Amino acid sequence: MLEFPCWRPWSRRSSCILFLLVNCFFVRGDCSNDGFGKRYLTFLSVYWMTAPLAWLYAVPYEQFMSAADSVSLNLWTLAIVSVWRVLLVARAITALYGAKWWSSFFVVMCFVDTLALIILFLATLPVFNVMGGIRLSEAESLIQSTAFLVGTLGFLTWLVWFIGLCVVGAKGKKHLEPADPATGHENYVSRPLWILAGASLLVWVFVLPLTQPKQRLRSQVEHLLTNGKIEKSLALLSSHEPSDFSTHWEPPPHVGYHNPRPPLIDVLEVLSTMETAP
Repeated sequence: MLEFPCWRPWSRRSSCILFLLVNCFFVRGDCSNDGFGKRYLTFLSVYWMTAPLAWLYAVPYEQFMSAADSVSLNLWTLAIVSVWRVLLVARAITALYGAKWWSSFFVVMCFVDTLALIILFLATLPVFNVMGGIRLSEAESLIQSTAFLVGTLGFLTWLVWFIGLCVVGAKGKKHLEPADPATGHENYVSRPLWILAGASLLVWVFVLPLTQPKQRLRSQVEHLLTNGKIEKSLALLSSHEPSDFSTHWEPPPHVGYHNPRPPLIDVLEVLSTMETAP
């Protein structure tokens, strides 16, 4: 599976950043703590509805496909889920704030494009091979070319989304009146829906420990290696068979990446002083 560790802190803050952006362009009037906090909880409840789409990332393509084919399908899944989320969030903003759909779309796209460019800048990706001195696997080459394509398109289209954002700002904001429960127009999530959402997340607490042992073992080895605990990581690798780990997985360091961790020479030095599996 594809992993972008730099996305983890951003994923926890993205809802707040987008909410602040939406309020800057679509809301005027009372911004007291009570009104602001209530609007954020309403927005967050809808924003969280995009989370189940990430279940598609758990499809184990690598178990029944080659490394390159599994990476290709993972990238297509990522693209489909990303488009789906953009359309869903834009529709949610339209429903919550009474904005035009195209206005919501430009705000979301400008935010998403900016965030994607930052993630690509921070992500650990294969080094771009100019002179042919680095040999990448087919899967690594696919990741590299896709990242380059996404970065190029994101950079070229960012100005379009930004101009659209400026046009939305020029249209002016809308005053949000407090919702009257008697009118039946209050935006909220019903209790049965909260129970369904909570249950759908809680069930994975019991399922994931049984279905993800290879992924957890792989993460443990990678954590030890990238944090310089080479002896412990090699001992853990030696105590397991290759079949105990994720299919197509290769432990760090990856020489085709910028500043590989740990340095390959450090791993070789430790290997020369301890007994390990072949």
